Amino acid sequence: MSRLNIRLVVFLLMLHAMLAFQQAGGQKVCLVLSGGGAKGVSHIGVIRALEENGIPIDCIAGTSMGALIGGFYASGYTTDEMIHLFSSSDFQMWISGKMPSYYEAYFKKEEPNATWFEIDMDYERIQSTSILPTNLISPTMLDFMIVEKFAPANTVCQGDFDRLMVPLRFVAADVAENKYIVIRDGDLAVGLRAATTYPFYFKPIRMKGKLLFDGGMYNNFPIDVAMDEFDPDVIIGSKSASNFEAPEEDDLISQLQNMLMEKTVYDVPPEKGVLIVPELKSVNVVDFTHTREFIDSGYVATLRQIDAIKAFIQRNYPQDSAMERRERFNEKKPALIFNKVEVKGLNADQAQFVSRSLMRKRDTLTIQELRREYFKLQTDKLFEHVFPVAQFEDPEGYYKLALDFKKKKNLTLQLGGNLSSSPINEAYFGAKFNLLSSFYFGIKASTYIGRFYSAAQIDLKTELPTRLPFYLKSTISFNQWDYFETSTIFFEDKDPSYLIETENHVDFYLGFPTGTNAKLDLGGGVARQREDYYQTNVFSSSDTADRTYFDCYSWGGSYGINTLNAKAYPSSGYDLLISLRFIGGDEENVPGSTSNDSDFFYQRHHWWKFRAKYETYFRPIGPVTLGLHSEVMLSSQPLFNNYVASVLAAPAFQPVPESKTLFLPEFRAYNYAALGSRVVYKVLKNIHFRLEAFAFFPFQEILERPDRSAEMGGLFESHYFLGSAAAVYHSPVGPISLSVNYYDREVDRFSFIVNIGYILFNKRALD
Repeated sequence: MSRLNIRLVVFLLMLHAMLAFQQAGGQKVCLVLSGGGAKGVSHIGVIRALEENGIPIDCIAGTSMGALIGGFYASGYTTDEMIHLFSSSDFQMWISGKMPSYYEAYFKKEEPNATWFEIDMDYERIQSTSILPTNLISPTMLDFMIVEKFAPANTVCQGDFDRLMVPLRFVAADVAENKYIVIRDGDLAVGLRAATTYPFYFKPIRMKGKLLFDGGMYNNFPIDVAMDEFDPDVIIGSKSASNFEAPEEDDLISQLQNMLMEKTVYDVPPEKGVLIVPELKSVNVVDFTHTREFIDSGYVATLRQIDAIKAFIQRNYPQDSAMERRERFNEKKPALIFNKVEVKGLNADQAQFVSRSLMRKRDTLTIQELRREYFKLQTDKLFEHVFPVAQFEDPEGYYKLALDFKKKKNLTLQLGGNLSSSPINEAYFGAKFNLLSSFYFGIKASTYIGRFYSAAQIDLKTELPTRLPFYLKSTISFNQWDYFETSTIFFEDKDPSYLIETENHVDFYLGFPTGTNAKLDLGGGVARQREDYYQTNVFSSSDTADRTYFDCYSWGGSYGINTLNAKAYPSSGYDLLISLRFIGGDEENVPGSTSNDSDFFYQRHHWWKFRAKYETYFRPIGPVTLGLHSEVMLSSQPLFNNYVASVLAAPAFQPVPESKTLFLPEFRAYNYAALGSRVVYKVLKNIHFRLEAFAFFPFQEILERPDRSAEMGGLFESHYFLGSAAAVYHSPVGPISLSVNYYDREVDRFSFIVNIGYILFNKRALD
């Protein structure tokens, strides 16, 4: 071969290599992620497998959960970070709409009551504000989480999604025009929140003047969007969804799904790329309990297709290169520090209350500080909806938090109570009126109606958003407990067979938060207590009962921390209460016809009382959670005129719900210690089985003399045990429980009780 020919061959080979290199370097690979709800987390496993095998991802198009996963990746998050986030208990809370108790401001909470559900009313029109809710799940947690996770990336790209770490497109549903729209710019957090608004689960979002829902309604696999927006050379599709089965005549959900969701073709042209289809079982759209399993399924399904994918890819993109690209992008993100709050939807005074509550006269807030104050603000549920947007203000280098409020109506009705197999049935009704200005003022009237317990109460509360916030609270309460109605075996028992407690009191308190879940209360009040009772179980209708009055006052303080996850049958968190009170008052006894005494009795008493209670639940071990309960009562309280009056005046140890409805002298003492344990077995998410055991140690038991007066027993001469086994279903309106209880006493040691609702009463005057 001549020298000229050799040079020509070498030139042609080099030209071919250069063209091949240019073609490979210009090849665009697009990842298309379907919707699928909770199953969509499988996309994380797909991305992880692609990165590990050097497959480039040059652009992403997604729908619904695919949009969210694509948004995280395009915003610079690693697959490890996504796995940690979507597997966390925090994410479970965000997606369930239930605010974790450790975010709730304890000092804003009202005292626990028997409410099942609340109805917001327009007091001017006296009608319900809405017949049907627009969302089943509160979006408060989710909205803030999306702002927190995507605001920095939105700042880097300045609202242009081509400037993210990976160019991104996703779709949302415009129901007004019955079509999907492509979101390619704007606020990234707002867009992703709109694109993942599954109908009826989450509240829809307005963006650029349009009310938007989940894009999966009209396009659940946006391969056409990828083609139109990016014109890719290769498409890698990840499918975690499917079309719904044909509707059934008796299945409303299936009918709604077929009406709302258009049929989607899940396909990638074989000459264009590969479709990855993980093996995923059917779950509820917001059931994220199988996250790890679904991510692994996406990872494995991708590895099975790697050779087919590599056949389309003409270049290798090492994982180190992907990490470097991510680091370069993340370095541009400004820290989430806020120096301003902008409020819409409220008047000037209300906006001032919100701003002061969040900023507390501080110049700046970190995202951690803002998160804490933001969720504190949501605790008392003054707002129907708040939508946050973080806006970066470049000259100052800080973010502004723009909040769009929709205030709740001023009047809220509460309905609840307890249905029981024992005679402790009761109905609960409450009405709250809230006035929000530059301060908060609330008034609440409530009543319990039942055979065992009846009550009426008025609460007034004022909260001021000063640098150290505080509240002023006053309560007027009328209560009656009729123990005669709670048992059918009184005449076989040595306890009084007729016993009615009546208590009226007025209290005033000044309260301060000492942390998100902690508060300090200082104050006191006046009360009149009256007990009607027979001192024997042998009496006739013509007999008259003994009557003891105690007109008293008390003052003191209490410190409490509470993170329990439920007001009845909790399974996580802890509750600490430490209180010190001084009590003084006048005892008057009017003897009845069965009394040994015939003379009117009067005595002035005063004493101090210290109480410490601690209840905690440890980290679960699989489905099992262990709990601990401890309690100490110390006081200088004196005996009253007779045995029954002395026991009635004694503090009671009542660790299980039913014990609050029984008069148990064995578990009452002026000084005592108690210790108990709880085992909670989680059968299903909302179905728990509980075993509880307690030991009660009165330092000196209150004993009855032959003449029916009282005396103190010897030190540490007695102890008593109490136990309970219960199956509990935490329904949307309250607990449904079946329990067997054991009380260490002479008769009627075991009881079986079924309850639907809450065994809760107003706070007693001397508690």
